[in-house]
Amino acid sequence: MDEVQKSQNAPQSHPAGGPNAPAKLKREDVISLDEAKDALLRSGYLLESRLETVHSKRGYYVEANEAYPDPKTGKARELDLYALSAHRAGPLDYDFIFHVLLVECINNPQPVVFLTKKPQVGFLHHHEIKMAGLPVKFADKKRRDQWGSLADFLAMSEYHHYCKGRMATQYCSFLRKKGSRTNAREWMATHDEEHFDALRKLCAVTEHVVNKNFTSWTSVPRRRARPPCPLSCGSGKRRAENR
Repeated sequence: MDEVQKSQNAPQSHPAGGPNAPAKLKREDVISLDEAKDALLRSGYLLESRLETVHSKRGYYVEANEAYPDPKTGKARELDLYALSAHRAGPLDYDFIFHVLLVECINNPQPVVFLTKKPQVGFLHHHEIKMAGLPVKFADKKRRDQWGSLADFLAMSEYHHYCKGRMATQYCSFLRKKGSRTNAREWMATHDEEHFDALRKLCAVTEHVVNKNFTSWTSVPRRRARPPCPLSCGSGKRRAENR
């Protein structure tokens, strides 16, 4: 009885690190150097780094992992790359056009196919170009009592790629079928969730950048006011031809 009592009162021994120390990982649960390299090559991190370098060498100001608010939850999200370049558009100090690139990087294991068709009203697609800045509207060249958009003022329907050629209306990638009895190597065309999330993110970031630009302007004394040229930002949408 005395031996049992002593055993109960004696301090218990614990492995190194205390009772709350994490369990020691097995060898097979620790990533090797070769496995780490392979994981990086299959990710978009290295692609993001290469694109950041390329745009910096071409004169862009580049920010990686730019934060923006989620349009539904308000939580902070990250965009892979935000690139900005400035082009002088006139003799005044504020005569600049800023070109904005919003980039999301995906290292695709399989090709991505864009299905295209000829648009019915392609000449109207210049109204879909995402722009922000001042001035917001212009007096109509023919009727001074009416106002027109920047796209109409610059006649973008005559030269912008949104209004030319075929346009992509669907996209897909490829995935090997699992458990196919007829052909073990059979492929299927499908929408990859990662591609959908990237396109949705680009749309959300574009709207955020446009709204942020419009709401950031403040009034200044008339004697110092200079109407800056508008900011043009790409929406991340691309047109592609069938190959």
